[in-house]
Amino acid sequence: LHPPTQRSRHTTTMRLHAIAALLASATALSTPTAQLSRAATFWRYATPVVAKYLGQLASIELQERLSGTCLSDEECAVAWEDAHVSGASAFRKTVDDLGGFYVKTGQIVASRQDLFPKQYSNALAGLTDFVDPLPSAEVRRVVAEETLRPGEVWEDVFSEWDDAPLGAASVAQVHRAVLSEKYGNKEVAVKVQRPGVETTLLGDVKQLKRLAKPLRGTTPVDYYIVFQELESQLADEFDFIREAAAM
Repeated sequence: LHPPTQRSRHTTTMRLHAIAALLASATALSTPTAQLSRAATFWRYATPVVAKYLGQLASIELQERLSGTCLSDEECAVAWEDAHVSGASAFRKTVDDLGGFYVKTGQIVASRQDLFPKQYSNALAGLTDFVDPLPSAEVRRVVAEETLRPGEVWEDVFSEWDDAPLGAASVAQVHRAVLSEKYGNKEVAVKVQRPGVETTLLGDVKQLKRLAKPLRGTTPVDYYIVFQELESQLADEFDFIREAAAM
């Protein structure tokens, strides 16, 4: 193989490994039923994508064997275009359907064209982490369990509470409130973590790390380290006490 084409092929292989890892993080959920449902959605999108990539790779290798020459970088880019477009579309649908960690992963992919094909970055551009808010009754239950002392009722802590959140994302949502006179009568922002979200999101990252670990040393980028750093960043997002102290 010509050296430039070897690098191109190696880069393409590295990117395919990255795509496979990103698409395969759908198995860490809190209940068996939810896990099966999420996995079924994932495989519905992933199976034809994987088949298309494998078929395209076989087609390129056959073409090169028959011609006795390697495709140029430009020819390789054209050959992979259709597979990348289909894969990017499937990943965007996976993000839209499953949300959660996929949204955060999609945002990273959109900003890193040095690691992933541009078709993925383009398809995921403008992705936001905004989601439908939790029901107000669920929010109040969570807040009451975390903040009320034994014997206290809601009004002992909050004189005002806005049920409509200021914002809602995959990890948490924020509500405006005013503390009671007993607690200083101050206007505050209360950040409420979605029940079970930490287990789900960190579980997804662990699946990615399990897939990336065997690939260490075989790709130009160590995806295990990438996902390890992402895991650390996600863990920080769940530490609301540290976040409040840093304000």
